[in-house]
Amino acid sequence: RIDAVPYLFESVEVNNRYVDEPLSRATEDTENPAYLIHDQTMDQPETYDMIYQWRAVLDEYTAKDGQSRIMMTEGYTSIPYVMKFFGDGERNGAQIPFNFQMISNLRKTSNATDFARYANLWLDNLPAGRRSNWVLGNHDNNRLGSRLGENKIDLYGIHWVDHAGLRASADDYTLYSRDPARTPMQWNDEKNAGFSTAAKTWLPVASNYKKLNVKAQNAALKSHLKLFKRLTTYRKRQILTEGDLDLKTTDTNLVLYKRKVDKVGYVVVVLNFSDEPQSLAAIKQQFPGAYSRLQVV
Repeated sequence: RIDAVPYLFESVEVNNRYVDEPLSRATEDTENPAYLIHDQTMDQPETYDMIYQWRAVLDEYTAKDGQSRIMMTEGYTSIPYVMKFFGDGERNGAQIPFNFQMISNLRKTSNATDFARYANLWLDNLPAGRRSNWVLGNHDNNRLGSRLGENKIDLYGIHWVDHAGLRASADDYTLYSRDPARTPMQWNDEKNAGFSTAAKTWLPVASNYKKLNVKAQNAALKSHLKLFKRLTTYRKRQILTEGDLDLKTTDTNLVLYKRKVDKVGYVVVVLNFSDEPQSLAAIKQQFPGAYSRLQVV
């Protein structure tokens, strides 16, 4: 994993001077990174050449011992630049350039149309033969339940604590602090939520740990954690990991997508982003014959 990779290189000097970056006009705060448009200190051509060189080194080791090496790049930048991390058509780059479209753009008010828009933005630009990834949570952003709302906690993701439905700690130290997304895992209802036997943890345990913890969710008839485990089982099926993808929306409530694998079959997945039941007519309209057998997860 290569962190903050867009900033790997800066532009070269011109007449022994570095070129000033233009003002963004987005803020008057000169200490705010958004004060400037960083066209001289990020997304430079040398960055991608370096990534391709590093990938070549990894491939050399793989050729020697047969063990696969995976390169992941973390870059909050625009789609065209992210896609360049995959390679340039002749040289390979990272297998997994992180897709931050959803984590960067979706909020509690986002609906099915918004989710589909950012999914298609990625898919429409994805080079042939490359794999997608969907970053819904990480340690730099507020937790999924706090960011998108409790009703969207069950969106499938495997970032630390999101699968158990934990939200950010109520103690937001500063507006931009990352600490609320890094508080201890809540394993049980014991001291420090079972995370540590110390008198005090470095970051505070969330006050809801008595009820919201792994032990309680495993014991409950229904829970975020149990649903996560069921979705993980589904995710291992070939029909959900390979083949063609056809993604559609009917309105602001439903996202539908179809995965089809030759000689295996197809499956249609329906995601309801509203709080109300939805008619099956939308499924029939988009994918005729697809709802002869339905399963609610």
